[in-house]
Amino acid sequence: MDSRQSPDRRARGLDRVAVGSPETIARRVEAWLKRTALALLEAETAEYAAKAGVSVAKVAIGDAKGRWGSCASSGVIRYSWRLILAPGYVRRATVAHEVAHRVHMNHAPVFHALVADLYGADPTPARIWLRTHGAALHWVGRPS
Repeated sequence: MDSRQSPDRRARGLDRVAVGSPETIARRVEAWLKRTALALLEAETAEYAAKAGVSVAKVAIGDAKGRWGSCASSGVIRYSWRLILAPGYVRRATVAHEVAHRVHMNHAPVFHALVADLYGADPTPARIWLRTHGAALHWVGRPS
């Protein structure tokens, strides 16, 4: 274990996949990806929520087959764990999109303006990336 890593990261095991049976490596890698995704998405959601001046009741990850995130009126935001496999700008644009739903539960122009403001850039390239490459990400970890 690298002594330069924060104790928090070491304690949560976010920086390594434990040694084990070769038969279980796929499951262990997926579990590690999910832990890493949740930690990163929680942090980025908190960052954008603070910027928007809203609260988020809970951040969770799931295994949706056709969506990257959702925001419930209760304040729970769920993301596909596979966002961890997308480029950072794509993940962050998705987080900005879901946090913006805490203000506007629709896709009106004012919603899209808030997404761009939270994200700090035009999120269109991220949406294009997901349209182009997203289907392939949805297959990661699924039986072939």
